[in-house]
Amino acid sequence: MKDIIVKLKRVRNAKGLTYQKIIDMVKSNGDDISKATLSRIFAEGSESRQFNYRNSILPVERALLCDKKMFDGIESSKELKRQLFDKTIRIYELESLVDELKSKNEKLKNDIEFQEQEIKEDRKWIDYLEKSLRKEEDYTDKVLQLYYNCLDMRIESCGISQKTI
Repeated sequence: MKDIIVKLKRVRNAKGLTYQKIIDMVKSNGDDISKATLSRIFAEGSESRQFNYRNSILPVERALLCDKKMFDGIESSKELKRQLFDKTIRIYELESLVDELKSKNEKLKNDIEFQEQEIKEDRKWIDYLEKSLRKEEDYTDKVLQLYYNCLDMRIESCGISQKTI
């Protein structure tokens, strides 16, 4: 949908169309659109906004981008015209869907990168805690050894042999 909005803005600027002129063109195609909707579509940065394709973008797209001359000479087959127009609309809808899926895919990639970074930081934290725990265990072993050494010295100073204990 982003590409479509960019195209609509280019056509509007190239032809110098006012909102009222676009509204008139949309009405001549049998569609309807408000000036407020046009303002949102043509606002700066609107390419990144979400619009209801069928009700907002499609009528403007029909008015500004559909070449009515391509249907000349096929007047004998109204059904062919309708099918071609329906397929054109479907193509635009699918392009819009592709854009939305690309956007979602990009968001998922960003989420994955974020989660991987968090995992990396968690691993660093776990490594730090394991090192701290090892140091704590070493310190506890040394303190216990000192305690036992002191206890042995105390026992010897009292004249008690370890054999009797």
